[in-house]
Amino acid sequence: GRYVQEAWLERVAGELGRYKYTKPLHTLYFGGGTPTFLEHSLLGKLRDICSRLLCTDENTEISMETNPETMDDEKFSILNGFVTRLSVGVQSFDPVRRKLLGRDCSNKQIDYTLDRGRELFKHLNADLIYALPEDGENIWRQELDTACNAGCDHISCYEITPEEGAWKKFSSPPEDLSLRLWRLTGDHLAERGIRRYEVSNYSRPGCECRHNENVWQGQLLCGIGPGAAGFNGQVRWQEKEDIDLWLAHARPETDVISPERRAAEILAIGLRRTAGWTEEETGRKFPECVRERLGRLRTLFPEAWQEKPGVWALTEDGLLIWNDIAAMLLDE
Repeated sequence: GRYVQEAWLERVAGELGRYKYTKPLHTLYFGGGTPTFLEHSLLGKLRDICSRLLCTDENTEISMETNPETMDDEKFSILNGFVTRLSVGVQSFDPVRRKLLGRDCSNKQIDYTLDRGRELFKHLNADLIYALPEDGENIWRQELDTACNAGCDHISCYEITPEEGAWKKFSSPPEDLSLRLWRLTGDHLAERGIRRYEVSNYSRPGCECRHNENVWQGQLLCGIGPGAAGFNGQVRWQEKEDIDLWLAHARPETDVISPERRAAEILAIGLRRTAGWTEEETGRKFPECVRERLGRLRTLFPEAWQEKPGVWALTEDGLLIWNDIAAMLLDE
């Protein structure tokens, strides 16, 4: 209810007030659910608090996640001039597939949200889910085409994960179906000028999500709110997901590991990007023992690596075995 929303907002303001910013933020990301669920006056307050307490300029990317059913003209008016990138949780453009996913939203509302998002903001993303039961290549191609035709310059495509929430009723999709649709996604979107730049993310050149890029490259991250994650260069932490615990200032979960293991983790996560790492970056960011593991993996899986001089990056086949490569980087 409103009381909980107000308490959440008050604590967010308190947390933001503790930081003293001397230079503009590179990226500001409102996610972890649906911030646009907030009532109009509170969404306006959130915008005003951030404008007052944070240091941003015209180069700061300000992303906001939204579900289409939460949006209306007044909320768009509140976000206009503040947000630069809208990420819309579409999941599917087909009402039958959406119903399977437990989403109650009309096509009209999705079209409205994407149309207004395209008009008002510099960047527009659609989240889509693939490999549902009965999914075939034609159905998935239509989903991708609809997102492209809506003017999205970024598309995130996630395979259905049955263990999550409302999707427990699904069994895992057949591996050959997932693989076929994943490959199709890369090929089909590339024809429309939208290229895979990470395992699940596709964008027009220059429209990559800056916040995600920072996370994948192990940059510093300050997370505020229930379930929010942060990273200070050595320690990762995650706030309690339960809002009552978070409002009561319960201590976050911390992940403290050796600097060498942290370096291996950052290196592995960065290999999810099609750009990978340059040799200059690996020399500057990672200790020699971690770079040696990378060299051994190149010998073990020669076909998995792009043949670009001075670059450690996985091919499409390499991205498909990323889990194995990451496990080997972290296991030694």
